Amino acid sequence: VPDFLKDCILALISQDLTTEGIFRKSGNIRGLKDMCDTLDAQPNRHDWLDFFQAQSNVQLAAFIKRFLRELPEPLLTWKLHKLFIMSSKATTLIGALSIMHYAICILPKPNRDMLLTVLALLHWIAQHSAHNKMDYENLARVMAPNIL
Repeated sequence: VPDFLKDCILALISQDLTTEGIFRKSGNIRGLKDMCDTLDAQPNRHDWLDFFQAQSNVQLAAFIKRFLRELPEPLLTWKLHKLFIMSSKATTLIGALSIMHYAICILPKPNRDMLLTVLALLHWIAQHSAHNKMDYENLARVMAPNIL
């Protein structure tokens, strides 16, 4: 998992996670571009925590979505795309879980590590769903296009 993504997630979870629609909101487009330009200008930098802590929680969530969406290959990979879709169409829970487990196991290790990191963040966000309205279903709805 890239250092900047870990620092972005740490900065996000240290902020108020009860903001309604935290992952549904798009953030400031100009601010996102500036964030990306700053990251691109310093490719060898390893400590991004202070940089990300200066951003709003909505901006950080939008940055994470943008990063995932703009990966050269989707996080769940083109090769395994059909397998992940198949898991959502399984007729039984056991079938769906079995297919999903298999698909995650055969993901390339960097993708699997990043997926587990992102899922841990989303679980953390969902723990505040009474306030932020981002339960698992809503998070899946806004995040799926960014990782598939």
